[in-house]
Amino acid sequence: MRTDGPSCTHSARPASTIAHHLGGWLSVFTYETIFGDGSRTTVPVGTGLRVVVYLRGQTDLQVADLPAIRIAAPALLVGFADRALDREQTFPAGQPLSSVHVRIDLNHANAVLGDSAASVTQRWAERGFAFEGRPADATVQAVASQILAAAGPAGQPLYQAAKALELIALVFEAEALADPAASTRRLTVADRRQVDAARALILERLDAAPDLDAIARRVGTSPAKLNRAFRIAYGMTLFAFLQEQRLQAAYRMLAGCEVGVGTVALSVGYTAPHFATLFKKRFGLRPSSLGMSRAKSLL
Repeated sequence: MRTDGPSCTHSARPASTIAHHLGGWLSVFTYETIFGDGSRTTVPVGTGLRVVVYLRGQTDLQVADLPAIRIAAPALLVGFADRALDREQTFPAGQPLSSVHVRIDLNHANAVLGDSAASVTQRWAERGFAFEGRPADATVQAVASQILAAAGPAGQPLYQAAKALELIALVFEAEALADPAASTRRLTVADRRQVDAARALILERLDAAPDLDAIARRVGTSPAKLNRAFRIAYGMTLFAFLQEQRLQAAYRMLAGCEVGVGTVALSVGYTAPHFATLFKKRFGLRPSSLGMSRAKSLL
């Protein structure tokens, strides 16, 4: 049986469980161990919506060609995939790890969660997958701890399934509430054209993109309306979209070891100090570290 959790060799004996509920469309995986030695593993990620809560520990995670992210407990990882993908994960030596993974089939997610799931997945639909990490609040941690306590042969499967659904609902309803417009309206054809035109203007010159007011004027709308449309289309404001595109482009350049950090920073419109701060906040590592690790791998 294949699982979606980490699969590797440790010096400590792992405690892990996997359970399938409600005809198999809801799966719960729990994991508790201490890594005596650092570990790196590549395992497949199946399709579906997933919520992962890290209660203890730290890990670096990369899925497919998305940039790597660093997750430090207490943390929440929200993921979506419409096809199987490879996941590479690294665990530091000598640290405890405790995590709860809940996966729900995409078709059942739409049926169970309705607009709460649709408002989240619609902005990821064009790419087909996405994984986003952020801190886990006290409520999410409490529900995940209850799921963990109900795991194993002597656990309570019905209670665990109910708590897994509660966790999914908590996370995805919060996602929908974070963008109220996304659950109440869709983009018109005209809105979509304006968003596409604005996106093209941004990507044309990442180092010198026009500001919001200028872009709105050029595509024939107001700044406020354009920002609302970007929230519906991409789940973020135009400024946040621009920053994400700049950092993603920078990550690709540094990972390819093409140019130095200062040159990369200028090429995406930042001074080197500001770029280093944003890059570390987004990816959990210094841009110079990424370039050096890539160079070492080529030796």
